[in-house]
Amino acid sequence: MRTNNLYKIFVLLICLSFTLCGFSQSRGLCGTYKIDTAALKKAKEFENNNRLNNSIQSTSFTIRVYFHILNCNDGSFSAATPAQITTEFNTLTAAYSSNNICFINAGYDNIYNSILDTNFNVNTSDPSLFNYYRVPNCINVFYPYKIKGTNSACSGTCGIGGISFSIPSTFCLVSRTNIAAAQTVAHEVGHCMGLLHTFDHSNGYEDINGSNSSTAGDLVTDTQADPYGYIGQNCYSTSSNGCTYTGYCTDPNGANNFSPPYSNLMTYWWAGNSITCYSSLALTNGQYIRVNSYLNTNSDLISCESPPSVTESGVSISSGYLMASAINTLSTSGTVSITGTAISLLGGNTVILEPGFDANPLAGGSTLIRLSQCSGAANFAIAEKLKSFSDDAANTLIAYPNPTSSTIHLAIKLVHNENKISVRVYDINMKAVKEISLENLLKGNNMVDIDLSKFSSGMYAVTMQGTDVLMRALIVLQK
Repeated sequence: MRTNNLYKIFVLLICLSFTLCGFSQSRGLCGTYKIDTAALKKAKEFENNNRLNNSIQSTSFTIRVYFHILNCNDGSFSAATPAQITTEFNTLTAAYSSNNICFINAGYDNIYNSILDTNFNVNTSDPSLFNYYRVPNCINVFYPYKIKGTNSACSGTCGIGGISFSIPSTFCLVSRTNIAAAQTVAHEVGHCMGLLHTFDHSNGYEDINGSNSSTAGDLVTDTQADPYGYIGQNCYSTSSNGCTYTGYCTDPNGANNFSPPYSNLMTYWWAGNSITCYSSLALTNGQYIRVNSYLNTNSDLISCESPPSVTESGVSISSGYLMASAINTLSTSGTVSITGTAISLLGGNTVILEPGFDANPLAGGSTLIRLSQCSGAANFAIAEKLKSFSDDAANTLIAYPNPTSSTIHLAIKLVHNENKISVRVYDINMKAVKEISLENLLKGNNMVDIDLSKFSSGMYAVTMQGTDVLMRALIVLQK
């Protein structure tokens, strides 16, 4: 658990000030970002070079994402729950799966820092304050209780709903009030991966007829022109429920036949009157191409991506991070030892852990073994080799069927009699969820059944430990 050492009285005053003043619960909009023009140029050059053979569209990605829950130093004003983080991840996965962009959940932590949780202001505070907490080789999503800043949607009182400080980027913020709100997490990660607001006018306002779409607005030609966004002009108005544009604003050419991109993920049209008007938001083909172009050219984003296959070998860490994942198969070979306060991820479509793998984290450390989840559903195509982790290779443990829907059968071969063996089942967070004791097991073949019907689908580890035996197997429960 990481904390930032602030004076206790100062922390208490900050938290109490928000307790007394309260928070507006309105959903906020994005803060202002900066565009990395050099990165944009490289992405557009990549598009121009690859558009004819459509190689951009055939590219697949699995991107590591790490989540951070902000709290005050005393634990108050926690911005999110673990269940909400799971929902946020599923929202993110669903938003991009149709373009072969997959994400793998690299984990989450709790940060106790009152300044970042309740008093960070996007207009005056330094974004580098988050750098200490960022996990390397991941897109980092931070959830503060409130993000202070100017918000035209609510006269500045409700703060900012989310922000990616630069485009592209490998970290962003999502306010507590915007959790599950109009896919805000997918919107902000879209900024991280290079997407501008549809109404961006840093390069000039886009004409309604799209004639300058390649050089103005969001610089994507197939998105509807959106020269107004959510800027509160006198000519800007909506229907009584805030969901339909009824104004008469004109573009630079004097045209006023404006049809907003209501359901685009990178708009603000969902935010009329602070309600969600359009529950299913999506991107255009051109926006997907822009994302793919950044994922192929930006070194910071590339560091968050998974190669097709990975073999981890000769790893021994007791602190720091090991973020390892593959699009297809991740495997270990030889010594892979993760102990102490090290935080690690081993993930992919298939995960193979060979003898020599050992994960024994202490408080403050964690080891996650994750199967990638694309198209909103887990792919449990695990290829566990079912070898013994014991020094004595004649002791063997085979778990079958694997995957299983309820009961797992353990076939145990022992070279010595064992008076007592403890069997433990661990979930993916290495929490023991079941324990049984086996007594008077004889040399040779033994069989034990374990009922897993009350547990949810996912990956589990089974360990068997006795006087002369230490064996482990990975199993997948798929209902």
